[in-house]
Amino acid sequence: MYYLLPFIVGFLIVFSALVNGQVAQRLGTTKGIQTNFLVGAVAALVLALVFNAFTMTIDGPESSSMLLMMGSLFGLGVLFFTNTIVTKISALYVVLLPFIGQMLVSGCIDYFYLDILSKGKIIGALLILAGIFYNAVFERTFEGA
Repeated sequence: MYYLLPFIVGFLIVFSALVNGQVAQRLGTTKGIQTNFLVGAVAALVLALVFNAFTMTIDGPESSSMLLMMGSLFGLGVLFFTNTIVTKISALYVVLLPFIGQMLVSGCIDYFYLDILSKGKIIGALLILAGIFYNAVFERTFEGA
């Protein structure tokens, strides 16, 4: 079962990026983001009710960690850029570019916060970037021919 979940998540990431891109194309980027956050909030509320997951207390903004609040801002930024570019690049790049970004940022977080330098993440991200660059050059060669 645990080996099947990454494939399901991978499918859902691509599917949600394509759906969000279509919604943004029809409604506009701002309305698309608002729709995404509204649907996500309703889905989270339903799941929290189903699984009785209301364990957080709300004592005001001063009780929340700034890093937790930044997650929403980063999510908003990712959604904005994804909605903007998803209709302009191929599905391969829609999947690989955020993946590379996640690898590089997680490597930076490991290095700066945990004092661990993950050479494997860096090498993997660079290899994937090299493959994307090679693929882009290869596509341009045949488009011009």
